[in-house]
Amino acid sequence: MDTDIQSNGWLWSNTKFKLEGIRMNISIEYCMSWSYEPRALRLRDDLQIEFQGRFNEFNIQLIQSDGGVFEVMVNEHLQVFSKKQTGRFPNSSYEVIKTINDAIDERRIG
Repeated sequence: MDTDIQSNGWLWSNTKFKLEGIRMNISIEYCMSWSYEPRALRLRDDLQIEFQGRFNEFNIQLIQSDGGVFEVMVNEHLQVFSKKQTGRFPNSSYEVIKTINDAIDERRIG
């Protein structure tokens, strides 16, 4: 259900809208030897639910790797999450989705 929230004189809406002219190519690189594939598949599914149909171009690529990696990139240049750097997995898919939404709001994706 869509709702509108008024705060400090601003009217905010959580209605999902189509972002014209923006391409979204997400890559999820994950370690096969440590069996990170189920996490990658779950994140892929959650990202599809959240973003499918909102962009002119939308793709998610799963990249099998090794070395304990779990890296999420957007459009080959914006690092959304890195297990190599943080030493942990995302707390939830929401952490990755929020980071992507913040990047859209800040116009770092487009």
